[in-house]
Amino acid sequence: MARLSRRHILLVILVLGLLVIFSPIKLNYSFEALAQIYPGRQWILMKGKNEGYYTQLKNYHSDIVSDLKEYRFERGDIAEIHIRPGLKNDEFVQAGDTIANIHSFFMDNEITRLENLRNIEKANLTAESSGEKESLILQAEQKYLFAEKQLDLERKNLERNRILFTDSIIPASDFEFYENAFNLAQINTRIAYNEFLALKTGKKAEDISLILKRIESYEREIIKLEQQREHYHIISPLAGRVTFNNETDMIMKVTDTSGYILVIPVLVRNITYLDDLSEIKFSIPGYKVSVAAEFLGMAGSVNMVSNQQSVLAKALIMERINGVHQGMLVPCKVVCDRITLFEYLKRGFRIKT
Repeated sequence: MARLSRRHILLVILVLGLLVIFSPIKLNYSFEALAQIYPGRQWILMKGKNEGYYTQLKNYHSDIVSDLKEYRFERGDIAEIHIRPGLKNDEFVQAGDTIANIHSFFMDNEITRLENLRNIEKANLTAESSGEKESLILQAEQKYLFAEKQLDLERKNLERNRILFTDSIIPASDFEFYENAFNLAQINTRIAYNEFLALKTGKKAEDISLILKRIESYEREIIKLEQQREHYHIISPLAGRVTFNNETDMIMKVTDTSGYILVIPVLVRNITYLDDLSEIKFSIPGYKVSVAAEFLGMAGSVNMVSNQQSVLAKALIMERINGVHQGMLVPCKVVCDRITLFEYLKRGFRIKT
C-alpha cells in the first residue's frame, strides 16, 4: 500500500473541512461582552446643589425618573436630617416605611409664633364675649335703674303739669321746664342702658367678628405649615435595602433587590441577530454559577466601545443571587439563533456574499 503524500493528506483535510463547513449541522451564534449590573429600581436622598435636599426614584427598567421632591429652606434656617433610630446599613425596609425626618428650626419657630398669636386672640375673644367684672356690671345696672326711676318721676310731673297748663293754671314757661326735664330724663335713661349693655355683652358684634377672622387666619397658616412639615417625614417609596455611603452629597439609598438590570454593550453588526435571541448568560467573578437573563430591548444611542460602534441592550435578572452588586462588571454571553457552521464563520469574519 502506497504511502500518502503530504499533499494528499492536506487534500483530505481540506475536503473534510469543507464537508463540515457546508454540512447542515447547526449551532447557536453567540458573542460575548462585559456587562454592568444595575438594580431594578433605586431611590436616593441627596443634598441639593443650592442647599436643602432632594429625593428621586430611578427605574432602570424603563429609565424613568419619578418621585422627585425638593426640600428648600429659608435663608438662615437650620435644617437637620434625622435618620430613623436604629436603622442600619444594608437593613431591609418596606415601601411606606418612614426612614428619616427633616427638622427645620425656622418652621417650628414659625408654627409656635402663630400658635401664640392665635392663643392671644382667643383670650381676647373670651374676655370680650364674657364682658367686664361683675362689680362694674352691677354698678352700671344700678345707674340704669336709677335713670328709669327718674324718667318715671319726670313723666308723672309732666302729665300733672300738662293738666294745669291746659286749665291755664300755670304759664307756658313753667310747662316747658317740666317738658325739658322729661326729655333729658329720656336721654339719660338711654345712655345708662347702652353703657350697661356694653359692659354686660362686651364689645360690639363687628369687633368680635374681627377677632374671629384673625383667629381663623392664624389657624389656616398653622395648618398649612403643619401639612408642609408632614412632607418632611422621608418615606421609602419601595421595598429594598438601605445603604449609607461616602459618595459626594449622597445621604442614603434604598435599592430594590427583587431583580437586576443587565446593561450589555452590543456591537452594531450584532444588533440584527438579537431578533432571534435565545438566551443571555453571565457569570459572577468568584462564583461558579451561570445565570440566565431575559432580554428587554435596546436602550440609548450609538457609542464607541473599543473603537467599535455599539449600542446598549438591557436584560432582566429576576433571581436573587449571592455576589451580585450594583455597578458590578460581569462577563456576559448573548446566545442568538441557530445557524450552520458556514453562516457562523461568515458572521465571525464578516464575510460578504
